[in-house]
Amino acid sequence: MVHLERSVATLRIMGDELVPEEISRLLSAMPTSAHVKGPQIPSIPSGRIGTKKSGMWRLRACLRSCLPRQPGV
Repeated sequence: MVHLERSVATLRIMGDELVPEEISRLLSAMPTSAHVKGPQIPSIPSGRIGTKKSGMWRLRACLRSCLPRQPGV
């Protein structure tokens, strides 16, 4: 069996009519990042203006390396 020192998981919910506040309310969780469709935002590092093509709510899970080790798991 392979032993992983570190792992990452992300839950992403996307949609054109997505309302990030509603997803947060339904899941009782705050996102790592979220946005709605349409706002113009400067790109980093180029500085060009881009438009979000869809809404997204994203929650990134804690790295395994930050959790206490449990014997046998």
